Amino acid sequence: DKLDALYLAKLQSEHPQRLAYVQSEEYQELMANNRIYEQASHDLITNRNRLHKAIQLTFPEIEHLMVNPRGKNYWSIILRFPHPDIVLETKEADIIDFLKGLTGIGKKRANDIAQSLIR
Repeated sequence: DKLDALYLAKLQSEHPQRLAYVQSEEYQELMANNRIYEQASHDLITNRNRLHKAIQLTFPEIEHLMVNPRGKNYWSIILRFPHPDIVLETKEADIIDFLKGLTGIGKKRANDIAQSLIR
């Protein structure tokens, strides 16, 4: 009402209040993007941990197969052989052929990895 407006005006003139600080739109957008990034990073770590646990339950020996158990070739092998039974059901020659098709794996290395997988 009018009386409240009058008292608020007098209060402001006698005891001035600072204006609220308003952040720029660019800063607000950066903060929103940072929250999205932080959530995505958290989700990625959570999903990696879940995947690691699943691999440990189904085929724990496969982590000792490669020097870099997080590289592209490692994940290609996991996708092709997610369980040891699949390795045992696959012919050794087919395993070697698959491995030779991966980047940086020659015939000898493919044979060594295939033997390790079968063991």
